[in-house]
Amino acid sequence: MSNVEEKSSGFLGNLRNRLKGVDLRQNAIFLALLVLIAYFAVTTPNHASLTPDNWSNLVVQNGYILVLAIGMVMIIIAGHIDLSVGSVAAFIGAVSGILAVRPLVQEGWDWLPASPWWAAIILAIIFGAIVGMWQGFWVAYVGIPAFIVTLAGMLIFRGLALMTLQNSNIGPFPDAFRAIGNGFVDKENTLSIKLADMFNYTVGKDQILPNATAILITAVGVIALLVSSFITRRGRIKYQQTVEPRTWFFIKNILLATMISYVGAKLSQANGIPWTLVLLIVLIMIYTVVMKKTTFGRH
Repeated sequence: MSNVEEKSSGFLGNLRNRLKGVDLRQNAIFLALLVLIAYFAVTTPNHASLTPDNWSNLVVQNGYILVLAIGMVMIIIAGHIDLSVGSVAAFIGAVSGILAVRPLVQEGWDWLPASPWWAAIILAIIFGAIVGMWQGFWVAYVGIPAFIVTLAGMLIFRGLALMTLQNSNIGPFPDAFRAIGNGFVDKENTLSIKLADMFNYTVGKDQILPNATAILITAVGVIALLVSSFITRRGRIKYQQTVEPRTWFFIKNILLATMISYVGAKLSQANGIPWTLVLLIVLIMIYTVVMKKTTFGRH
């Protein structure tokens, strides 16, 4: 073996040992996200992609996609696909909207009384569960491929959504109902104003008072993330499982904490933390518990 081959083999072997325990697939996605953020920050005029309003709009406008993605992850892991997810979301959204604002002027719905906004959400979740069980029955018990079942479901529920809405807008929605989709935690910045008054802090004419509630939620989230990471690592070491190299572990968590803190700071300069983000975090926590702590999730 030549010296070049020996050096190459030694370098690759050393690199392989250093990366032992590193989830390259997961971390590559994270690094790709950072690259995309940096790319758009450089290419957009005046770094518009990094403005507080843009970060806030990204969360509010794309929150429902992230919520749907949580459920899709489970389906894809199980080796299936769901083509009807968009149509089902439209149909269930139409149902929840109608339940929240009834009676409407459209002919045929006069018999349906208006429901409290929270009851409309609960009933919509029940409807969604029934739809999921219906399609799951054909896949799990009848043995029809998920592609075929959900393709039919896509057409059926798209039509049902159009029939339910009767080609018209519905509204106005209750404020609490709308807040779930485009509302913010402490939008009036009450906590910041109280703190400013407490410490006799005067806000300048062109100065923006950061949303203290958003900063507090971000700080709690960062601390929870770091504590969870350290507990998980310690548990893996205790049971002699493979763990990431210590250097990469610290680098990864520092990057994550920095990124979350940055986004939280940007949101605090806009309208605060969107309720959509709070809902998304709760769903991610539930998903994590289900996938890691239950027999169903582990299998």
